[in-house]
Amino acid sequence: MTRDHHDEEILGKPYDARLVRRLLRYVRPYLRFVVVAVLLLVAVTGFELAIPYLTRSALDDYIVATSKKVMVTPGDDFARAFVEEHAPDLIRAEELSGAGDTDGEARTSGASSLYLVRTKTLSGYDPRQVARARELGVIGEERFYLAEAAAFDAREYDTTGFLRADGLMAVPLERLSEFSQSDLRRIRAGDFRGVARIALSIIALLVLTFAFTLLQVNMMEVTSQRVMYDIRMKVLRHLQRLSLSFFDRNPVGRLVTRATNDIAVLHEMFTSIVVTILHDVFVLLGVVIVLLRLNWRLALVSFIVLPITAWITVIFSVRIRDAFREVRVKVARINASLQESISGMRVTQIFRREPESYRRFASINHENFLASMRQLKVFAMFMPMMELASSIAIALVIWYGGGRVVQATVSLGTLV
Repeated sequence: MTRDHHDEEILGKPYDARLVRRLLRYVRPYLRFVVVAVLLLVAVTGFELAIPYLTRSALDDYIVATSKKVMVTPGDDFARAFVEEHAPDLIRAEELSGAGDTDGEARTSGASSLYLVRTKTLSGYDPRQVARARELGVIGEERFYLAEAAAFDAREYDTTGFLRADGLMAVPLERLSEFSQSDLRRIRAGDFRGVARIALSIIALLVLTFAFTLLQVNMMEVTSQRVMYDIRMKVLRHLQRLSLSFFDRNPVGRLVTRATNDIAVLHEMFTSIVVTILHDVFVLLGVVIVLLRLNWRLALVSFIVLPITAWITVIFSVRIRDAFREVRVKVARINASLQESISGMRVTQIFRREPESYRRFASINHENFLASMRQLKVFAMFMPMMELASSIAIALVIWYGGGRVVQATVSLGTLV
């Protein structure tokens, strides 16, 4: 089949190291700006990762900060070993003698020893050990809220079921609903202050994220525009040195596309694609490190869908790349056809070739439409599949993590 001058040349490899090195030559004069932009991007990533960490702290340390009772009875070797192993985390507790007793004598449950352990701390223990302790009754199911004992000095309270522990008062969680709003504000004053500090910290991080992102985007845009300026000048100087036969073989519209649209795509690559890839890599590494640090078991559950996501990405990356390259070819053909039609309009009208010129352009335009639709279909399949994989990961985390929160082996903040 004959090949007319509108047809594109055969495209090269999807990734060509030689071409990448040639592009890097244009970036090298502005390397210091790129380095600063990458460092700003790393800082922005750190700020973004700190926000969910602070949210976890707000939940576990203040909003739903609870403790559980640990009871050791004489002759219970497992309970004694549990207490000895985790002694630094345990708070010695005693039951109050009765209603209105906030500073009187306390009593123990027979000869048993009582301790309190914070739920957040308990979530860091071996889940099998915690499950065994719950099964044997060493760790109770009732949750307590720890407050400063001085907060109960204002008036007498019904202290039935309360525990006193090292200057703290352990209130059964269900009893908090019995207090008035003013009493709760006084009892949980430390929690209010803690949440306020975290909220201010998050606001500060958001402001810093905005400022650093603004600087990073501006720096990348300026660098990219300078690189594109150099490339356009280089392209023009190269075109000026070419022979006339080259322009006979290549439509002007295609050359204009190479010098304008394709260079604009390079600009988009520098400012959007490269930045997005680097940002996603930094975020992914940070998330993996943070998740493994918080709870490696929960992290592994969330990683189950990673092989599926990687497979989907590999399969569709080839299709998306081919579809995109086809669209670029069709756009170049449209530009070439339009340029020839407009520059040769006088000849077309003299010889009454308007219908033929129209039909030819309609055919090229239709091919561009079909190529764009194929690209759209690939994206339409890829994005829902990625969303499905993300939803499966969230469902697995809720299923596994929710059960562990109920069993007190994972804190609510870690799950969130």
